[in-house]
Amino acid sequence: MAQNDLSRLLDLLRYKGAMMAESASNKYIKRCWKDLKQIEANSLPTDYIRFLKMNNGFSFAEYKFYGTLTARNADTGFILRDIVIVNREEIEKGKLGDDHLIVGEADEDFFVYDRSVKKYKVIDRLMHMEVGDGFSDISELMRHEMRRELEDKENGVIFNG
Repeated sequence: MAQNDLSRLLDLLRYKGAMMAESASNKYIKRCWKDLKQIEANSLPTDYIRFLKMNNGFSFAEYKFYGTLTARNADTGFILRDIVIVNREEIEKGKLGDDHLIVGEADEDFFVYDRSVKKYKVIDRLMHMEVGDGFSDISELMRHEMRRELEDKENGVIFNG
């Protein structure tokens, strides 16, 4: 999916009331990259860096996609953890595959980037099993996973990029 389509998807999420963080600066992306390397996690995929430069993480319904910084909603007190914290916790538990980088979650699933096959995958975090075949880029994963929530109930239209 092109960057323009990702931008449209993020605009729709904003319109639907998602908790959205500001875009990440190069400084924060570099720091995140360094912190991930320090905890021996995988590095950020190129398309995820593009996402971070547009929006440094968000929470919408049960979906969370992590940014370079922990974000807090001042009205609700909700805290969206950052990508380094989440990956550090899972590495410490011994539950993160060597080629995986967790980029988000929903309910009982983690969204991970699998470096070995260069795809985003949905992993059931209780059973540690892959769900589905994977996605070529982050926006394809977002669009697929959030398709019901992105539906326009009045007009029967689903955002499809």
